[in-house]
Amino acid sequence: MSDEYQSVKQELKALLADRKELEDKLDKLQQEIYDKESEYFDVDGGSKSYHNILRGFDGMSRTQSNNSNMTNNDRIFSLSSASYVKQVQDQ
Repeated sequence: MSDEYQSVKQELKALLADRKELEDKLDKLQQEIYDKESEYFDVDGGSKSYHNILRGFDGMSRTQSNNSNMTNNDRIFSLSSASYVKQVQDQ
């Protein structure tokens, strides 16, 4: 095999390894965003936050807990990622 072929082959291997590393970083970042969204919407958590920027602040005046559950449609940051949307659609 020619030297040019070997050079191109090595370059391709390096690029594929870089791509895999970037995909792993993206997956990790998307999981972090998903976790932060879940934490923000967690009304049963220690903060007892009964309001949020998406559902409004009506619950602030109520004495009872707002037990509405979060849906995937509420995940505006996760939904801004095409790969997250594809992952949800594939499920």
